[in-house]
Amino acid sequence: MAQEKEREVVTELLELYRDLPCLWDLTCESYKDSTQKRNAWDILAHKLNEIDPTANAASAKKKIDNLRISYLRESKKEQQIGGTKRKKLTRERNIEIKKEKMIEAANNLLTSKTETNAFGVYVGKKMEEIPLGQQRDLAEKLISEIMFLVDKQTI
Repeated sequence: MAQEKEREVVTELLELYRDLPCLWDLTCESYKDSTQKRNAWDILAHKLNEIDPTANAASAKKKIDNLRISYLRESKKEQQIGGTKRKKLTRERNIEIKKEKMIEAANNLLTSKTETNAFGVYVGKKMEEIPLGQQRDLAEKLISEIMFLVDKQTI
């Protein structure tokens, strides 16, 4: 319970810090104003008082510095160690994305109901009704010849 409260206060502390650019943004006009910076550190100290009753502006600044350094250290560690792991995860994710795209394309082909597909199904059903033999062979030959002529654009 106490850790949960501390985590919540630290999260709010970081949000407050982000909302006070006079403490971290070099391009901000108020960054050079020491009075405004002192007031901002006091605001952070007041928030920090929720978990540490002895907190002041100096301890708030120290807490923010420690959090920032910890974050940088962890991100650097992740970059050094996690390079191969990250590449493997990225490669696996790319394979997964390609699989999903292939499955989606196959589903689209199987479920697409275009006019030509409907006609093809109709012709296929009719061909199945023709008994094996000379009539069926002749029907297949005539259909093939018509499709050949259409391909050559001679019809």
